[in-house]
Amino acid sequence: YNPLHSMRVKVIALIFISMVIAVTITANVIVNYSKTLVVDSAYGKMLNIVTSYGTLVDKSENGKAITADEYAELIADVTLEDISSAKCFLVAKSGIIAYHHDPEMIGKPNKNKVITTVVADINKGKIPDNLCIEYEDEKEGVQKYASFYITSARSILVMDANADELTKPIKTIVQRAVIIATIIILLAMVLAFIIVTNMTKPLKQVTDIINDTAKLKLVVPKNLDTLCKRPDETGEISRAVKLMTDSLKDVVSKIDMANKSIEGDMHKLEASS
Repeated sequence: YNPLHSMRVKVIALIFISMVIAVTITANVIVNYSKTLVVDSAYGKMLNIVTSYGTLVDKSENGKAITADEYAELIADVTLEDISSAKCFLVAKSGIIAYHHDPEMIGKPNKNKVITTVVADINKGKIPDNLCIEYEDEKEGVQKYASFYITSARSILVMDANADELTKPIKTIVQRAVIIATIIILLAMVLAFIIVTNMTKPLKQVTDIINDTAKLKLVVPKNLDTLCKRPDETGEISRAVKLMTDSLKDVVSKIDMANKSIEGDMHKLEASS
């Protein structure tokens, strides 16, 4: 007898696999939905900020050119709360960076391909519908989320932030989801073990009775009557076993009576001879 082939192990294994699949799918859905909410919220906050400060830039420009220092006074300290990587930079319609938090970038051509495309579209008179973008910063080698505002002078005020930092709350959600999923699976396994044990224990008792019957041990155990009262399949099997045991006992009793009769006849024959 190999316990690994038992019905208990198979049912518990099936429940375990089902729970892992169900919990994994649910966790993925929750994480993806949470990520969408976090990213959309970040986009919304950045868009509100660049729109507000973009309006200030509009008022400052007012048809005149202003210096990088003047831009710095307006937007140098603009950031997102608790997001250290969130910074603003401004690209003129010529594609030249008018302001950047890195002084070395000021006055140089913008090399951000996404912003370059936006600048080109604006110069063609095409105003983008989507003011929120995701791109890879080739210089820093990181993925970024950004929102931008187009000023009256067709300059582009951009606020971007590292995707890893913006989606940091997702890692906490994932950790919690893993912990909760593990607890759920463990509880399910304990419950499954209890339920399956209660299901298989009567079957084991019936199996022992059948084995005893096969060895012609026809003494009816006390628990057989209890098993026969069960309304499930185990009860049906127990009642069939009891009927079989009673029939065998009757057959054995008749055989025993026939043996005694034959022995009596033999004694009479021996006495008469």
